[in-house]
Amino acid sequence: MKISNTQKKVLEYVLFLLIIVLAGIFRFTGINWDNNAHLHPDERYMTMVAVAIDWPKDFKEYLDPQSSPLSPANNQFGNYIYGTFPLFFVKYVAERFEMGDYNNLTLVGRTISGIIDIGNLILIYLIGNRIFKKKLGLLAALFYAVAVMPIQQSHFFTTDTYETFFILFTFLLLIYFIKTKSVLTSSFLGLFIGISMGLALSSKISSVVFGLVIGVALGMKFLKQYELMPLKKNVFHLIDYSLIIGLVIYVVFRLTSPYIFENSSWFDLNLNTQFMSSLQFQRSAISGEVMFPPQYNWVDTTPYIFPLTNIFVWGLGIPLSIALIIGILSYVYDQIIFLKRHNRFRQLFIPLTSPLLLLVLWVIGDFLYRGGNFVKSFRYLLAIIPFLVILASLGITQLQRINKKLFFVSILVVFIPTLLWAIAFTSIYTRPTTRIAASDWVYENISPDSTIANEHWDDAIPFKTDGPPPFEFQQRIELEVYAPDDDRKIPYLYENLSEIDYIFITSDRARMNIGELPDLFPVMSNYYKALDNGSLGFEKVAEFTSFPNIFGYEINDSKAEETFWVYDHPTVRIYKKKSQLDFQRFECVLRGGITIMNRCSINPEFSQ
Repeated sequence: MKISNTQKKVLEYVLFLLIIVLAGIFRFTGINWDNNAHLHPDERYMTMVAVAIDWPKDFKEYLDPQSSPLSPANNQFGNYIYGTFPLFFVKYVAERFEMGDYNNLTLVGRTISGIIDIGNLILIYLIGNRIFKKKLGLLAALFYAVAVMPIQQSHFFTTDTYETFFILFTFLLLIYFIKTKSVLTSSFLGLFIGISMGLALSSKISSVVFGLVIGVALGMKFLKQYELMPLKKNVFHLIDYSLIIGLVIYVVFRLTSPYIFENSSWFDLNLNTQFMSSLQFQRSAISGEVMFPPQYNWVDTTPYIFPLTNIFVWGLGIPLSIALIIGILSYVYDQIIFLKRHNRFRQLFIPLTSPLLLLVLWVIGDFLYRGGNFVKSFRYLLAIIPFLVILASLGITQLQRINKKLFFVSILVVFIPTLLWAIAFTSIYTRPTTRIAASDWVYENISPDSTIANEHWDDAIPFKTDGPPPFEFQQRIELEVYAPDDDRKIPYLYENLSEIDYIFITSDRARMNIGELPDLFPVMSNYYKALDNGSLGFEKVAEFTSFPNIFGYEINDSKAEETFWVYDHPTVRIYKKKSQLDFQRFECVLRGGITIMNRCSINPEFSQ
C-alpha cells in the first residue's frame, strides 16, 4: 500500500517525538548524580556566584557595573569569566520556583542544561532538513539523542550547552538568510541573527569565533544576489545587513553582559579591568604560558590528534565517527565531481553559497582554533558536535546511492552501538558516585582518631550529603603533590607521610598527570608506583570505581581525557599505613634506586 505524503509527514513527526523522549531519558537520568555534593568545580563556582548576586532595584542600577548587586565583581567574584546570561537565567528560574538555595539552584541549572540540549536536538532536525537536497534531519536528531558527549554535558550546570544552542540557532537563521531573495526578510533575519549571536557571546565569550561564519555567510549572500541586482545595490545591501547584525549583537551583548564593561555608558567600549585580567589569565592558561595543577593534563598531548581521538572514541563513539568520516569524504567527492562537470564561473556560485559549505567551514575553523591550543579539552569543542552528527548523517544518507538496504542496515550498524554506549555511560548516574561511596566506607571502617591525607587540588573525602557526618577527623593533611620535584620534595613527603595513617586519592587526576611525567616529576612518578606495590609502607585497602557498564560489562574509560571522568565517575583509592620506613629507605624508593644505588642495598626489590 502506497503511503501518502501526509501520512509520511505524520510518521516523521511521531518518530521525531519518540526521539525527543529518548533524548530526554538520557539527559534527565540522575540529574542529582552527586547527591548535592557539588563535585563539578565549574558549576560549583557558578552556583556560588548565582546565590551571592542579587537583583538590582531598577534598570539603571542593572546597567551600572560599579553598583549593581547583580554583578559578580560586586559580590567578591571579580574573576568570574563564564557567561552571565546562563547565570542570570538559571537564578531567575530557580527563584521563581523557590529553589534559589545552594543545592537546588544547581539542580535547576542541570535541568535547564538538559532542556536546552533537547532544544539543540530540535535545531539539528531543522538544520538537517534544510542543509541538503535529501532530508537528513530525523537521522541527525536520532544520532544526537544517543551521543554521549552531549548527554554528559547536559548533566552539568555550565555554559557550554547554551553556547551550542545559540550557535545552532544562529546557523539556522543564516541558512534562511542566504537563501531568501527578499530584502525586507533578509533585514528581519539579520535582526534575529544579531540577537542570537549576542546571546551566544553572553553565554560564552569564546563563541566570538563564530562571527567569522557570519562573515562568510554575508559573502555567500553577496554571491547569491550577484545576478539579481546591480553591483552597487548589492554592496549597499551587504553593508546594510552587516550593520544591522553588528549593531544588534552589540546591543544584546551589552544588555545581557553589562558587567564586562568598565561603566554604563554605551559609547564607552572599555572593558572591565578585572574581567580583562581574568580573561588574560585564561588565555595564558589555554596557551600554556602559565602552569598550575590541571595544566599538567595537557603536557605531551598532540595538538588536534588528542581532542579528535577523544571525540571519536569517547564523545561520539567509533561507529558514529566512521559515519562522520564517510560524510566528509562524500562531501569532498561531490564537490570534485561538481567542479569537473560545471566549469563556468557563475556555476561556481552554487557550491560557494551552499549551507553545507558553511557547516564544513565552521567545523574546520573551530577545530583549528581550539584543537591546537596547549589546553585542548574536547568539551571546548561541544559547539561543533551537532554539526559533526549532521555530517555523519550525511554519510549514511549518501549510501542510498549504492543500495537502499545498505542505507537501512548502516543506520542500525551505527545507531545500535551508539545507543549501547549511551546506556552504558548513563549507568554512572544511576548509582552513588565513587567519592560518596568511598566516604561512606571511611566513616564505617576508619577510626576518627586516625590522621588522614587528601591530595591538593582534588575534592577531599570523607563528606556526608545526606545529613551530618557521624564524626569529624581532627587530623587532616593536604599533600602538596604538585609542588616541584626539587630537593625539598622527598623530605616534605617523608615528614607528612610519617604522621599519616591513611592516604585518600579521590581521583586519578594527579597520578595520571604528574605520575606519568617522569622527566618533570621523577619523585612523584616513583611515589605512585611505590604506593601500589607497597614499598612505601602503605597498602591499598579499598578502591571505588564506577565505569560505564552494560549487561555487567564494564568499559574502562580512564584513558579518556581527564575531564571526561574526573567529575562524575573518578576512581577513588584508599591506602593504609602498614609500616614506617626510615628516611634512607624512603628516599631510596622515591629516587628509584638510581642516584643512590649503594644506599638501596637494604632490599634489592627497591632497585629498579
